Order: sequence, then structure tokens, then C-alpha cells
Amino acid sequence: MTQKTIKIGGMSCANCAANIEKTLQATHGIEEASVNFAMETAQVDFDENKLDEKSLQQVIEKQGFRIIPEERHIAAQIEGMTCGSCVANVEKAIAAVEGVQEVEVNLLTQQAKIALSPQVKIKTIEKAVKAAGFKMNTESKELEHISYYHRFLGAALFTIPLLIISMGEMLGLPLPKSISAMHHPLANGIIQMALTTGALYFGRQFFISGFQKLFHLKPNMDSLVALGAGASFLVSIFALIFTASGELPSLYFESAAVIVSLILMGKWLEEKSKKAASSAISALQQLRPQAAMRWENGQWKKVNIQSLEKGDLLLIRQGEKIPADGNIINGQVEVDESMLTGESKTIFKEVGANLIGGTLCVDGHAEFEISQVGENSRLAQIIRLVQEAQGQKAPVAKLADQIAGVFVPIVIILATLAALAWWIAGSYFGYNLPEAPATFAFQIGVAILVIACPCALGLATPTAIMVATGRAAYWGILYKGGEALQKGAEIDFLLLDKTGTLTEGKPQVRQVKIAPNFPPNHFWGLIYALEQNSIHPIAQALITKAGELAIEPLPVQHFQNKIGRGLSGEWNNQKVLLGSKAMMLEAGISMPALPETAGTLIFLAVDGKLAGHLLLEDAIRPEAKKAVLALQQMNIQTAMASGDQNEVVKAISQQLNISTFKGQLSPEGKADWIKALQASGKKVAMVGDGINDAPALAQADLGISLAEASESATHTADVLLMKNDLSHLLATFKMSRASLSNIKMNLFWAFAYNVVSLPFAAGIFYLWGGPLLNPMIAAAAMSMSSVSVVLNALRLNYIKMSRVSNQNY
Repeated sequence: MTQKTIKIGGMSCANCAANIEKTLQATHGIEEASVNFAMETAQVDFDENKLDEKSLQQVIEKQGFRIIPEERHIAAQIEGMTCGSCVANVEKAIAAVEGVQEVEVNLLTQQAKIALSPQVKIKTIEKAVKAAGFKMNTESKELEHISYYHRFLGAALFTIPLLIISMGEMLGLPLPKSISAMHHPLANGIIQMALTTGALYFGRQFFISGFQKLFHLKPNMDSLVALGAGASFLVSIFALIFTASGELPSLYFESAAVIVSLILMGKWLEEKSKKAASSAISALQQLRPQAAMRWENGQWKKVNIQSLEKGDLLLIRQGEKIPADGNIINGQVEVDESMLTGESKTIFKEVGANLIGGTLCVDGHAEFEISQVGENSRLAQIIRLVQEAQGQKAPVAKLADQIAGVFVPIVIILATLAALAWWIAGSYFGYNLPEAPATFAFQIGVAILVIACPCALGLATPTAIMVATGRAAYWGILYKGGEALQKGAEIDFLLLDKTGTLTEGKPQVRQVKIAPNFPPNHFWGLIYALEQNSIHPIAQALITKAGELAIEPLPVQHFQNKIGRGLSGEWNNQKVLLGSKAMMLEAGISMPALPETAGTLIFLAVDGKLAGHLLLEDAIRPEAKKAVLALQQMNIQTAMASGDQNEVVKAISQQLNISTFKGQLSPEGKADWIKALQASGKKVAMVGDGINDAPALAQADLGISLAEASESATHTADVLLMKNDLSHLLATFKMSRASLSNIKMNLFWAFAYNVVSLPFAAGIFYLWGGPLLNPMIAAAAMSMSSVSVVLNALRLNYIKMSRVSNQNY
């Protein structure tokens, strides 16, 4: 099964997204499809044996939408151009590079604008330009797409004088007799038509897209605008042509122009707000510096960051951003990693330490070798994770999607029926109307078409997810999608692993007791041999201790790892066991009576006899007790699950005021406990960091892994915390709850807007003496409904991550 994210152009409302999603899900070979209106993307899981990428794209294009190629845009300064021939030569050289999709060179600005595939290296383009006899300097600057702002301004330049000419005399504004509607109605009407044509030109995309979707029997928001504004324009033209000379015809040119202008303004404000909603991605991308100091030909040379490759040697100095991931080979620095981890304290790093691209060197200088660059870097992976999260839907969005999928056709039918009903009422039943029945009915139909767009419904969920996941990423919390974000708000039971989660995860050997007549060097040599390949914190503590004693590992064979119990092997044809009390009892080893302790007891048995034991203690995190209290104040029941001995788990639980706990659990045992909790109706989250936590993380409704978690735990978890601080755990639930509340508020207002506006537009309240809704007011209301939903989602950007010490949750 292959997963692909496709950028789709031409979607104007939630109905477009719903239609595409419905068609994709019904296509043979597609397992799952999710279309996000706000992100303008489709995430598709498909079987390549049944459907190739080209056919997948054709499915979308047949519906009247376009595929936006995967590309990035760069702006580059070209040196040495003096004439049009130079421009042609540069364009030809760049266009010849494989992967370059479009190039435009401007002689006046000496700049080239290039659209290229992600895999194209800037170095290749630079070489091509150099071979043509010119020099290219790149700027890491994304080009702006064509903005609704310019179209709105263009339409407004025609609409404002149109309003003066069409309505000025009614408002007491004098007009020259030559264009006065009272004195020369035909001239007035022709000028109105000309100005309206200009305004509609800037909104032509509504008509092109709208009628195209109507032709495919999948009308969208553009279809509603095209029908409403188009009908006003055409009816006005017919009235102008067929009205007797000298009479003042009923014209609706200003309605068509104002509708288009206001909706363009609304789309501009909406796009501007959506850009702010996705600002987290921009902020992360801006962490990358523009240049780096690279060792070339015996000297340090300033180069563009896009030319860096794995293995390059770089220099980083005080006040500079680290340009790529790498390892220090000379020097020492203090680094601020707060932009990625939320950690406010600087971190001291010296030779051998890892540097993360995008973080800031606040003091010192160092030389380091690039270990990862481009899409494999830590920052790129974080950006990709945030982008994927923002592109995925939350389950709460399904209702809105279902409604949006059928909303537009229903609106068209409703507009037709309402207009017909009012025309019949005025023409055949003599109902007293403020205008001629046909005129009144026409305005009703147009008002319904214009006001009833499901854009707000489609934006309600994805914009909140975009803002919430972006804000959380700024804190150092990475959600793997909208579903994880929503589930975080539903959690009422939290299962916490002990080692590395509630404790520091760095146990130290505190006591050692070796059996009489058993050589200490054999005791430590066996421990070293069994633990030397393990990365578990306890193993590392034992290896460190053995190293301090200058012990060499003994030749142990037939090694076995009994997860959650311990290790075994053979030495001198004798069975060797190293592990918990439970492991020893299972093997029939006689055990001494030992007092309860908050530390971990590890036993070594050789040839069926106890050779000794060690006591390891792992300090409880300083913020753990307050964090548990804060979780309980959030009505989240907390429990501890551990593979450690019951006595240890009990002692730590008592110190943290955790009443529910279980020790000596295998990985399957943790998962089984979660299953039992889920069967009782609990929504369970699991926090863990080890390989043995992976089954439980997968079973939980929400799996959360810590910064230094094992790879299996990281891949299995739904949420990744970039810092080992339980404040981030609390913030995870805080953001989830705030975002779900925001989504519900957005959906409520989006539904409420349509519930209230449609009866107004249909003239229902007019039957009881209420107001009518002018089509121009309807256009403004429709535009503002979408903007208000996005602005409400932006409030999530102002949530602050309270620290545990504040206990403000």
C-alpha cells in the first residue's frame, strides 16, 4: 500500500473537497482518501498494483480540478546579463536542467524565478548558469502565489464608480445629465454594464470554475457565485435591451459587481488568515539560516545552505544559526534549542556532541561534520510531521464533510423553489410585494445562492488543527495528525511508565552484595557480558559501574533476552541468569528475605545458585509530583505501569500519590491492562519511552513518547514530546482540549450562520413583517462567515504553556 499527498488546485469550498473525497474513495484501488480544503491537499492510500499515480491524478482532473506539481520556488540573482539575448541564454540553460519545471528571467531586476522539483540541487543550476557564462546567487525565498488582494482591488476600482452611477441619485449625489438615469437611462445603463464587465473580469475564475463544476454535476461555492452574479448580470442586459426607449429599466448590475467584489475581499481575508494559521510551518522553515561557512580548498568559504552535502565540514560561531545536523569534531559551544524542544536553558556541547540544524549558537565556536542534510535532517522531519498533522482530519470533521457534500445542490434547489414560490404568490395569489413579483422572486433566488456557501463548515476543523499543531510544535509537542489532537481531549485515564517517564531514567548502583566465595571479578564480568549490547538505562548503569572497576566481560554464550524479566546465557557450561526477583523464582532460585525499597533489585544466579544482587536507584523527576497532581486536577486518572518489582513500583507510587499501579508487567501485560481499561469504557493514554512500551503505546487510544524514546516507541506513538519534561505532557492535553473546544465553537457558528441566514434570504421572516436580505448584504455575510471561523481558530496561537510549578491548567 502506497501513501501519497497530492496538492490540488481549484477547490473553492468544502463541497469541492467532499466531492473529490467521495470520488476517490469510490475509485478501484484506493483504500482510503482524505481531502483537506484548508490545506488544499488529498492524502491517498492506494494499491500500486491496481492504480498508478498517473491514473490517480486523472481521477481528480476529470472532476475539473488541477494537480499542483510537487515543486519549490526560488529567486536567484543573475550577474552579467546585458541584453535580451543574455536573458534567453540564461533561461535556456536553466530550463535544460532536469527537474526544472518553469523559469522566468527579468533583465531589469537581474532576477530569475525558478520552479523546480524537490530533488534538484541548487549546485546543478549554478553550474548550468556558469557554463552559459553568467553567475547565479540564490536567495532562500519562497515566491508569493497570485493573491486575491490584487483581484479584489481591480474589481473594487470598477465597483465603486458603478455604485455612484447606479445609486448616487437615490442618495442625493448629483450626476451629470448625460449619464443620469432620470434623463438618459440608456446611457446610464450602458455605463453600468461596462463597469460591471470590468469588475466581473477580475472575478472570472468564479465563473470558469463554477460553470465547469456545474457541467460535471458537482456544483461548488463558485457555482453559487457564478449563478447569482451571472443571473444578475444577464437579466440586467436583457432589461437594458428590451425596455422601451426612455423608460427606466430594473437593473441589477451593481448587485453582480458588489457580490464578486465582496467575495473576492472575503477570499483575500480568508487566505491571509489561513496563511497566519499555517505560520508554524513558516516559522520552522525560517529557522534554517541562509548561508554557512564551509571548508573548501584550505579555507573557510561562505556558501548557500542549499549547496551543503553530507560530510561537509562547517564552522559555527557565536550568534549564528546552525545550518545542518552534525557532530562536533573541534571546539565547544552553548546552544539554544528552545525553538525545537521548548527548553529555555542553553545546552553545553563539546567534541562528539550532536548539533541540530536550525538551533542557535549563543556562545563559543566549533567545527562540525554534517551528518544529515535536506529532507533527512531533524528540522525537516519535524516540519514534515507538522505538515502531515495539519493535513489530516479530526473525526469531528466528518459530520461537516457529509453536510458540505450535499449542501450546494440543495441550495440551488432551494433557491429555485423559493424564487418560484414568491413569484406565484405575487402573480397569482395577489400577495403584496414591495416590487414586481418577478423582480422580488429574482432577488430572493440570488440572495439564497450567494449567502449559502459551506466554506465556513469546511474551514471550521482544518484551520483549528493547523493552528493547534503549529502552536504545539512551537512548544516542542508533535501530534501525528488531527485524530491524535482530538483524542487527547477525550482522555480520562493516563498510564505512566516508571523508568524514564516519572523517574530520570538514569539509575545508579547504590549497593552491591556478592555471595561468599564468588569472585567479584566473575560477578561483574558476567554482568558486563550480559548487558554490554543493551541500551536500557539499567544496563547502562551496570556497564558504567563495571567500567569504573576496570572489569573485562567474560565469554558468555547462548545469550537470550527475556523482555520484562532479564537476561540469560551460558558460561563455563553453567546457566547464568541476570534479572528480577520474579525471574529467579521462576527458575527455582532460593531467595533471601530483603526489605522493601524504592530502588530496583537485580539478581545474578550461576548454575542454579544466587551469586549476588545489586540495588539501583533512579531519582524521581523533580516535577513529577506536581505534574501528577495537575493531571488529577484535569480529571485525568493516573496510574503507573512498570516491569520493575512490585516493591519498587509501590514505593514510588506512594511518593507521587498515585493510588493505582502494577509492577512486574511484561510488554504484553501493559497492553492487556489497557485493553481491560478500554473495555470498561475508559479513554486511555499511555506514556512510555522504551522498546517494551511499544505494544502498550499501540494499544492505547493515545500513545505518547518522550524525547529520548526508543525508535520503536517513537514510531508507534501518536504524540512525540521533544523534551523530557512532564510540563509538556500536561500541555499536550491542554492544547487538545482547547482545540476541540475551538473546533466545536467553529462548527456551531458555521451551522448557526446557515440556519439563520437561509430563512432570511428566502424571505421567511418577511411573511411576518421582518426584513429582507439584499443580495449584496448576503455576499458580505457569506465572506465574513469564513473569515470569522479562521480568526476564531487563530486564538489558539495565544495559548500559553503553563509550567508545572504554576499549576495553571
